Amino acid sequence: MGQCILDEIQLTPKLLEEALEWIARRVNPPSLLILSLFEGRYGEVLLKVVRDAYISSDTDMIFLGGALGDIHMHRMGGTGGKAPTPKLYEMITNLLDNENVLQKAIGALTVSYIAYHFSIKNSLPIR
Repeated sequence: MGQCILDEIQLTPKLLEEALEWIARRVNPPSLLILSLFEGRYGEVLLKVVRDAYISSDTDMIFLGGALGDIHMHRMGGTGGKAPTPKLYEMITNLLDNENVLQKAIGALTVSYIAYHFSIKNSLPIR
């Protein structure tokens, strides 16, 4: 299904949102599929769908949170084979200090993303 969306098959907006949410609820983080979809034509739709599902759901939180963390780390330039920079840490700190609960959660998810990559890669820079 992810490849079909990447190939930009014709879907109604409702069906597209349902498909993106279905994928986000099932793909193990970190996910190259999530990042590929985010970089594609429907990236902003994916972000909205994942954000809305994360806020309103009480199931699949590991997957939805992983997708949200993956997307935001990518948006902040925290992926790509290099160690986190002071600027990235500053952006994450700003998220954690934000009064908006969702922004705080996104900050925590990005910290989790970094911790996961450092533990998996034995302290190598995140990819």
